[in-house]
Order: sequence, then structure tokens, then C-alpha cells
Amino acid sequence: MWVSFNQDGSCLILGTSNGFRVYNCIPFGKFYTSDDGVGVGCAEMLFSTSIVAMSGSGEHDSPRKLRIVNTRKPSAESVLCELTFPTTVRRIRMNRQRLAVVLDTQVYVYDVSNMRLLTVIETIENKLGLVSITSDIQPGSSVIVYPASSVLEHSVASNHKRSQTSGDVAIFDCESNSLKSTVHAHKSRLAALELSADGSLMATASHRGTIIRVFSLPSGRLLHELRRGSSPTQIYSIAFNYGAKLLCVSSANMTVHIYKLDEDDAAKSKGKSWLSKAPETGTRSYAYFKLPLAHGTRTVLAMAPLSNVVLVAAETGVLFQYMVDIDKGGECRKIGEFAL
Repeated sequence: MWVSFNQDGSCLILGTSNGFRVYNCIPFGKFYTSDDGVGVGCAEMLFSTSIVAMSGSGEHDSPRKLRIVNTRKPSAESVLCELTFPTTVRRIRMNRQRLAVVLDTQVYVYDVSNMRLLTVIETIENKLGLVSITSDIQPGSSVIVYPASSVLEHSVASNHKRSQTSGDVAIFDCESNSLKSTVHAHKSRLAALELSADGSLMATASHRGTIIRVFSLPSGRLLHELRRGSSPTQIYSIAFNYGAKLLCVSSANMTVHIYKLDEDDAAKSKGKSWLSKAPETGTRSYAYFKLPLAHGTRTVLAMAPLSNVVLVAAETGVLFQYMVDIDKGGECRKIGEFAL
């Protein structure tokens, strides 16, 4: 089962072994169902439009095949484009200009207007399908970020040539179709990666799962170091709210942490490198909630548009809604739970 939110958290897509379903998040409701017998491995909506990109699950369709469909058209006429790739499609991300298709060690970038292939990017092994793309396109800020390859590249964090590690993030400029720079985010391999809507901030987590770092783009300057906890765990999902004032993080221990991204904290980090910080440093979350799910249940996060509601979709087919008290923080109140 695949589950993900659209770019602004207003809709949710659920992929199954038999098709897919699309839901409105607030108010909750299902508004499209496709039971064509074609399994969905991963999927991505284009905001709240009728355009959906998806790959096969391997049960009835190849996981190497990408389909783009228009849900407003009859089933026999709905397929707009089909592409086949050399390996399994791990993730699909898109905005109104670019489509990024993530394979094990490559990212294929297309022009959405005509589906012309613009470039193929080499990455380190990326079976998690880590990639993020600017959703709110602004002049000069449309970027794709992904785990960097192992070749020598220019690092904005250290301003010199060096060999990259699995904790490096590459910044790809969508307008010039070229690599902008790399950010040395972590010493160990990446587990999660997400951009703010306007592409000005990037949040990352390593496989240890104890620290989440927030960087300013395009400079690559560290703004925030956020502590999730002292015990290692797997980070499943990271999400900014639309104004990038809040950051939510879910993990295998089923606690969702919410952080305030204060400008004062960012100012204190100016000119500092995380490489020189003590292990115990890091701002702790000011709000949280515990999900009523078994340990290790995969989840994906979003923040509902123009609200303080955190949305959590679980691989078990459940959507949760929790209200954040912006002034007081603390434990969040569950306001909704829905079967998908």
C-alpha cells in the first residue's frame, strides 16, 4: 500500500494492489476511485488537479513503468503518458514545471509541459527514494534536492573540493538544469529529506534519527539543529507548514514531534557549523503527540493549508488529524481519525 499527500497537504492519494483512491483531507472525504486492477507502487498528485503520476506495484504492472493519468477522463482515455525505466521507480515528485522520477541510483528530470527528458542525475544508492522539489515556484528558487553521488563536487558547507559522503545533499537548479552545489548535512547516510514550499529551507535527518538539521538555501547555511531524542530510531517523514514556521517529524517510535523554527535561534547559528557542536546540542520539540499504532508502522506527514492541523497517514490505511496549540505547545489534541 502506498500513501502520500499532495504538495500543499490538501489531498491524499492511496495506492493499492488494485488501483488508487484520492481523498480531500479537511473536510475528509473520498472524491475519486480507480479500481482498474493495476497495482500502484508509488504515486504523486499535481496539487489538487486531476493529474496523477504513478508506477506499478509489480503485481499487475511493472514497477519500472510510469503512467501519468487524467482522472477527469474516461478510464480508456485517461492515460496521458507512459514511460519505462531501467530499474524500479522508487519515488515520484513534481511541481507545475518539473517531474522527478527517482530510481535506485538515478533521478530522471522531465519538463511537465511536454514530457521532454531534460537530464539524468546520478546519485548514491537511494532505495528510499529520497528527493524533494520546490512546490511553490518562485523565480530563481526552483530546485530539486537528493542524496549526492560519490564524485568530487563543490561543497557550500566547507567551500572546497572534497570527497562526498552518504550524508551529502545535492542542490539541482531546475531553471538552468545544472548542479548548483552540495550541502554536507550529516556524517552518516540520509534517512529523510524535505524542502519548504518556496525552496528556501531544507530539512534533513540521518539514519540515526536523533538530530534534524534545517539549512538555508541556496547558501547551505545551518539555521536550526533540532533534537528528536537521544535513542536512535528511523525517521519516516519530515514536513514544513506552508510558511515554514513549523516543522513536523515522524519516526518508528510513533511519536510525532513539532518544532518552532524561530528566527532568533537561526540568528544564533549564523556562522556556526554542526561539525563543531557538542553531541547534546539541539532545540527540543515544543509540541508532540503519540500515534495509536504499532512500533515501526510507516507514516507520512503534512500540515493542512492555512491551519495548525498536522496530518498523519499510515501505511495501515488510516488518516489522523491533530491540532497544534501554537501558543502553549505540549501534547496535541486528536481531532480526527479516518479509515482510507
